[in-house]
Amino acid sequence: MEKKELRFNFEESQAEGLEFQILLMVHLLANENLAYRGTLKEINDALGYNGRDTRRNRRIKEAINKLEEKGLIKTIYDGSGRGQVITLTLSK
Repeated sequence: MEKKELRFNFEESQAEGLEFQILLMVHLLANENLAYRGTLKEINDALGYNGRDTRRNRRIKEAINKLEEKGLIKTIYDGSGRGQVITLTLSK
């Protein structure tokens, strides 16, 4: 069985709340050479939130934008409205 190790510097990330959760999710996927791809509803599900909450969706979008502004992730939006698909990857 192959041993895998995850290194993450919490102090340098400067991410809080949803920013941290999203960054950690993207980072874990990137370790396996994967990217996150899904709708806001699917992001809610992946982070353990149930149901639709307009305020939480807005906070998730804001967290994604802040992470992108900080240069930590790259974001691609496909489509618009309720079915918009968001792809998240780590910045290189």
